[in-house]
Amino acid sequence: MIATNEIISFLLGAGVTILTTLLNNRYQLKRDKLKFENDLILEDKKNEFELDKISRVELLSDLERLNTIVGKLEHSISLTSSVIESEKELSHLDFDSKYQKELEHLIELESLTVSKFTEIYDTVCSLSGLHNQYWGNQRLLLLTDINTDRESYVSLQSRIIKISNKSKKEISKIRNLSLQFAKRTKNKYVT
Repeated sequence: MIATNEIISFLLGAGVTILTTLLNNRYQLKRDKLKFENDLILEDKKNEFELDKISRVELLSDLERLNTIVGKLEHSISLTSSVIESEKELSHLDFDSKYQKELEHLIELESLTVSKFTEIYDTVCSLSGLHNQYWGNQRLLLLTDINTDRESYVSLQSRIIKISNKSKKEISKIRNLSLQFAKRTKNKYVT
């Protein structure tokens, strides 16, 4: 009988130990699975934040590039440039070469707005048209001798002034929209 009690006690003790071990292992497995899932979620959030951060840096860099190009174009179609080009007696061929280089800026600006800042695209197209009008009128102005055809010269200057003023308005729109993009981007990441 003692042997039977000892065997039962031994089996009960072993059974309790095995049951306790199984339950502990089961709960440990659930905790490990939950920790693993939480770690994955945390890692995804970190990756998402890093990608967002990279995107923000790229966006701000593109905005800077956009504003640099707009600044160059603003200068190139200004009344000041017209006066300088006229006083330097820049030949129409040299002016055409200068215009060709400026077209590269316009193409880059249009590409940038198509791919990144579609809200600005229509304004950039308008600026591009004004730039083309400026080029045509300034080219004619450079070919016109003020001493022999003062009336045409003054008329061309008047058109250039109007084009320059319209360009300033379009550039102002672009800069304001660009500023809004920058503010939204920076505000999104203020902690």
